[in-house]
Amino acid sequence: MPPQGESIGIAIEDAILFARTLAKYRASPLSETFRVYEELRRHRIDEQYQEASRRWETVRDCGYIVSKLKELFLPWWMWWTSKAREETFLSDAERVTIP
Repeated sequence: MPPQGESIGIAIEDAILFARTLAKYRASPLSETFRVYEELRRHRIDEQYQEASRRWETVRDCGYIVSKLKELFLPWWMWWTSKAREETFLSDAERVTIP
């Protein structure tokens, strides 16, 4: 993950879900535990990585005009993406169903 706030959140979610998966599959081979964990996490991690990478690319030095345009459109962008951000912030690793 690019070094942004999401990286910390993803790491915490990973720790919680992996611990829960280990607890549920303690009698199973470790390879099975990792397989279940990978199935639980891969999609979310890929999505978060892509989003974090896009944001990371946009913070590069882009010049005065582009910077001012970003400032102009930021309120609209925050409104447009509010639902997706809310869903991300409301996700809870304790509520994920472990098969």
